[in-house]
Amino acid sequence: MDPDLAENIVATDILFNTDLLAIICQDLWDTVKTDGCPVSPNGDRVHPLVSLTLTCKALSSLALDTLWGDTQTYGFQPILYIFPSASSGNLQVLPEDIPDQTWVRFRQYANRVRSITFDPTSCDRFSSTIFLRLAEYQGPIFPKLQCLRSDVSFVASPSILFFLPTKTPNEIQLTFSRWTDLTTSSACIRAIKWQVPALQTLHVCCPEFDNGRHHATPFTGLCSIANLAGFKNLRSLTIKSHLVDYDTIMQLSAFDNLEDLCVKTTSNVPSGNRQTQDGFPSLKSLHISPKVSEMPRILRIVRQGTLGTLTFIDTSNEAFHTNSEFMMDFHRELVARFPLRNLSLTYWAAQLDKALWASSRAVFEPLYELPRLRSIHFVGELAMDDETIKTSLAPSWPHIESISIPQASVVKRHSFVCGAVSFGKVLSKACVAGHAYRVSR
Repeated sequence: MDPDLAENIVATDILFNTDLLAIICQDLWDTVKTDGCPVSPNGDRVHPLVSLTLTCKALSSLALDTLWGDTQTYGFQPILYIFPSASSGNLQVLPEDIPDQTWVRFRQYANRVRSITFDPTSCDRFSSTIFLRLAEYQGPIFPKLQCLRSDVSFVASPSILFFLPTKTPNEIQLTFSRWTDLTTSSACIRAIKWQVPALQTLHVCCPEFDNGRHHATPFTGLCSIANLAGFKNLRSLTIKSHLVDYDTIMQLSAFDNLEDLCVKTTSNVPSGNRQTQDGFPSLKSLHISPKVSEMPRILRIVRQGTLGTLTFIDTSNEAFHTNSEFMMDFHRELVARFPLRNLSLTYWAAQLDKALWASSRAVFEPLYELPRLRSIHFVGELAMDDETIKTSLAPSWPHIESISIPQASVVKRHSFVCGAVSFGKVLSKACVAGHAYRVSR
């Protein structure tokens, strides 16, 4: 075949491969988010997707879809750049006279938006008359919107109704502040439930709690679980803004379609009752932060055999010598109930006393009974030796792909080398870096 012809065929295949072009466009966009727009020879900063739109007809539409698809970095402001600038006091507004061709441009770009963000200043910057004007020409304003990220102050305002088409959004992220009251938060949830009954993903966060500057309060003080019950199709729920108590977890366990749950619990889990439940029938992934002593009781709420991924962060702040029995109970309950593929356990990590080395290995030992495990991340006080690595750890996880045990101590330096060699022979797919172990000297 003529080399030039072959080259043209390859070029044509690339230009008409939508999936490949989408990856290229997304990579350009991700690079801009990380490094900013590149500088042209004349010193101007030009977004590469804008350049692509103007210079390549085959990529123009796809580049615009990528550029306008997610405005997280810039919020609502890019939409206003379409129109002549105007203001009323400190608020941005739309001018009275807007040419027809400007409205045409607005519709073209608004129809490409898949994700939009409204930060806490949105109500202070944008006049609600803007949304009334836009909705007059197109309602909902973003008919193909899939993800809405917003501060609760905006969601609790009437303006939100112009942004919640009933069919397309499948993800909403709400940002609370520590001042958010019950009336506002409940109004937000009710508005979303009314407008988007088929919502699949709900993420609730509060940066002030996440960064540790303020203590989280119970979630039930800001939102009734009964309000959430209306989301029959909810598949993923993340609550990082407030603490979730045991009764709330019990109520959430009745959500038949919930597949992914991320919560931090209060310390009120009842002890002594070993009765198992049949809740969370569809739960595949659980990210939870309670005290380790409470985990067996929490696990018994979940239907046996459902979980494939567990991320646990211990909030007791107790060292191994205090928690070892609780850890053992938790590990035994875990392996008895769920065929996990991905496991992440985070405990208090400090220098482990030599007298507790054998005990730490015994507490870790139940985890060898997870034959389907593909990845494990373990932070805690643990002492390994060469014999344990070769005879217990290495043969136990035939499908393992990633092992991370950053705080583990190895009895002797040469033992660590032998253990790594053993990993290499037995776990051909494993990612075992030298820094995965801290070698004791």
